[in-house]
Amino acid sequence: MSLNLEFEDRVMIDEEVYMRLLTHQLRNNSNPVFIQQRNDYFDTEDLFLKNNHMVLRIRTIYGSNTEFTLKIKCEDGDKEYNQMISIAQLQEYYEKNILPKGEVLNEIQKFGVDCKRLSLKASLETRRYVEKIDDYLLVIDKNNYAGIIDYNIEIESTSKDRSIEVCKKYCKMLGIEHKPCKSKSRRALEAAGL
Repeated sequence: MSLNLEFEDRVMIDEEVYMRLLTHQLRNNSNPVFIQQRNDYFDTEDLFLKNNHMVLRIRTIYGSNTEFTLKIKCEDGDKEYNQMISIAQLQEYYEKNILPKGEVLNEIQKFGVDCKRLSLKASLETRRYVEKIDDYLLVIDKNNYAGIIDYNIEIESTSKDRSIEVCKKYCKMLGIEHKPCKSKSRRALEAAGL
């Protein structure tokens, strides 16, 4: 298992801005990287994780790997506990609704969560464009969940301030307001009525 600190800033965009930015980046990038992924989000019936600023997800990157993640929101960045899971563990989850045992569930139990009470609450599919530029990662997402399609730009960098600075630069270039938005997990859970 690995523990990472993640510093990111994101804004919602509409389809026209999404296409404009994507076209701009593709013109300047001879080796574009697109990722198709699915996020499954879990919580207890009383939404303990959501109410305590935590996210538990299984992220499947099609054609690549699957990761089990606990993300804890902190003021100066998000703590992320990541655990790679096998195809057998993923199948056990899909067929028997059994979450992968290991470090991530152990970490959740430190908060007093009974892992048997966790269940799937929402799913989200993303077509993601990713480009490493200087000291940041530019992510352009098209998301599909609960019959909703939305778009966002996400900047991941070395600090929260740097992420915001770069995100503002893109907003200015695109002629849109820098208005930080809810995370994908929050949007998917809210769309599911949670």
